[in-house]
Amino acid sequence: MTPSNSRRLLPMEAWPDIDQRLWRAAQAGSYVATLRPAAVALVVEGYGRWISVLTMLGSLDAGTAPDDRVTPDAVRAYTEALRAVGNKRVTIVQRLGQLAAALRIMTPDRSFTWLRPSKLLREHAPPAPGGGRDHQLRGWPVGDRQLWQAGTQAGDILAKPRYAAGLCSETLDTIITGYRRWLVFLRAHGRLDPTATPAARVTRENIIAYVRNLRETNCNASLVARLSELRCAMRVMHPEADFCWITSPGGRALSSIFPILQTPIQVFGSRALYDWGHRIMQDALAEAHPERRRLTYRNGLLVALFAARAPRVRSMASLRLGETVIPSGRRYKLVFEKKDVKNGRCIEYHAPAGLSAAITRYLEVERAELLAGQSHDWFWVDQYGEPLSADDISDMIQRQSKRSLGKAFGPHRFRHAMGTTAPLVDPAHPGVATAILGITERILTKHYNRATQTDVAHRFHA
Repeated sequence: MTPSNSRRLLPMEAWPDIDQRLWRAAQAGSYVATLRPAAVALVVEGYGRWISVLTMLGSLDAGTAPDDRVTPDAVRAYTEALRAVGNKRVTIVQRLGQLAAALRIMTPDRSFTWLRPSKLLREHAPPAPGGGRDHQLRGWPVGDRQLWQAGTQAGDILAKPRYAAGLCSETLDTIITGYRRWLVFLRAHGRLDPTATPAARVTRENIIAYVRNLRETNCNASLVARLSELRCAMRVMHPEADFCWITSPGGRALSSIFPILQTPIQVFGSRALYDWGHRIMQDALAEAHPERRRLTYRNGLLVALFAARAPRVRSMASLRLGETVIPSGRRYKLVFEKKDVKNGRCIEYHAPAGLSAAITRYLEVERAELLAGQSHDWFWVDQYGEPLSADDISDMIQRQSKRSLGKAFGPHRFRHAMGTTAPLVDPAHPGVATAILGITERILTKHYNRATQTDVAHRFHA
């Protein structure tokens, strides 16, 4: 198939007759009514491409219903055809999403929960060289890779625990990325000796040059983060050596040398965010289309729970029925285990009583319908019936906040709201925010409480 064939768009008039009839009949449906004209045009365009590719592959049966044509083999062939002519992953995801939307319009009674772009591309992607995390070490000198692998392997039960053993997967990925930046810098400036050990390259001269290079394009916060990542990498690869001077030169904290200024941000009150979550759930109940209702209700519950308890997004995504979401009388107990909390402290509390009915409805109606016959214990479920990832949750909050509040922000803003609101609303109990957020008073004051003197004055006079 040539590139021009893969990009050919068949107009609706060239679709099989059965497809045209189903599309026209669906125009009065509730799902189409929820889409903007521009979105409908993209769906038409994407479905035209699907029909075109099937034609070019010789696999289009004009007498078969649209939903019967969409088989795993056909979708796999479509994906490979798009990839073969240079379409990038993000484009293929868009094409599969357009196909799924067209099917929801034309065959609303059929479930295509398996047609999840990210899942399909992950299943059919070629295996990464070396598998596991090894592919992230490509480009590292051989000695560096060997030391990293040795430092991250499980040690003998009687041996001293390795530094890497106490780090979560996400932290290790961050350290790998940071160390790769260090190697790129050394290589670009002719300072990389691949035969030397990682420790031998961490000299005062190289660190000073690295800092000067970072300051050209990075803010102080990023500079401090890069040096911290380098020191952590050294702790993994050379656990016997002391590299604390990288992040505490002369015994001084890097933050005192490179002051990190708090970026001004708009902090909404926790109550306002909580009410926003309830409004989203109320709007969901008025949705005519079941799929929109399910996802909108789930999103509203996520927002309300973030506003009320402000867990980190990774902790929120980790919730599982019967294990970390536990019915307790008329309420629900939430347990964030050590492995799912940044500072390794287990956090337990009840969800607000005002959310008990919403959680029950989500479990009995929205989640059950999203699963569409699948079975697993993950609390948050996406439109394909699969567990909702931390990235999925972050993207949803960004989109929802931009749409509803005019300002896009991520899940961490709920922690700022909690840290700012609690001391203002309940000054007699300063430990409330720290207990809920699972942090110390120092961290709360330094990073989370964004109240100004004006805020305090207004609260005092109120």
